[in-house]
This record gives sequence, C-alpha cells and structure tokens, in this order.
Amino acid sequence: MRRSIDGLCATIQNMLHTEGTESYEDTQMDIVSGGVADLEILDYVPDITDNPKAVKVISELIDKLPDIEVRGSLEKWQAAFLAVGIDQLSYDFDTYQYNDTVEGREAQIANITEDIRNGNTGYLNDFLNAYFRQYPGSHDGYFRERDGT
Repeated sequence: MRRSIDGLCATIQNMLHTEGTESYEDTQMDIVSGGVADLEILDYVPDITDNPKAVKVISELIDKLPDIEVRGSLEKWQAAFLAVGIDQLSYDFDTYQYNDTVEGREAQIANITEDIRNGNTGYLNDFLNAYFRQYPGSHDGYFRERDGT
C-alpha cells in the first residue's frame, strides 16, 4: 500500500514539473499528513487545482486511504473541469449559435460550474442528450481527451 501511495505522490509531482526548470522549483505540498487529507489547502495552490490529472490522482490517493479524515472536497474542481468540457462541446456542436448566445466564455464556464455544483443540471442533461442522439458514438472519449485521462 505504501508503495502505491508513494507512486501517486510522485505522479502528482511529475505532472506539475515544468520542462526546462529544476525540480526544486516545482510546486509541492503534503496533502495527507498525520491521518488527515487537507483538501481545503488546495484553494491556495492553483498549480495543482488547475490540472485535471493532478486532481484525479489526488482523488485516487484519497480512495486508497479509506481510514483517513478528509477535510474539504475535490468536487468544485471536478465540476469546473466538467463545465469546461461541456462548454467546449457546446461550442463544437454549433459554433455560430454559441457565438450568438454566449457573451463571454469564462462567464459561461463559471455559470455551468455553479449550476453543476447546485444540481441545476436539467438543461445540461437536455443538451447532452440531444447532442448524443444526433451524433451517436461521437462522445467516446470526448471528456477523457480533454482532461488527459
């Protein structure tokens, strides 16, 4: 078990490494310490939370440690990654309509993210169902390709 956890931690560090820089310049932090996973601290580390792969690996780490206390949640970042994917799908689906109806992409993504967090997803469900009815099979790997998993 310890070997697997060390591997996940190394994976996060490797994902955050910037080519051409020394490894000591990389963002590093202890998320799990003393039987507690402090996810609230991630609010202050955008180098990690802006990286879908890093958030996924942290989620896997938490899953492998069922007996630890978890403070905070990864849901807000996971919702944001999903919102980016849905927004991109909407743009790809009908670029002209998207440009006519969406004033700003960042605001649109923020609105979708907030709706996901609040459970206001009926319109997203309708859009996704309509899209996948029109283009069956086109969704295979769509979100996976964008978050790198």
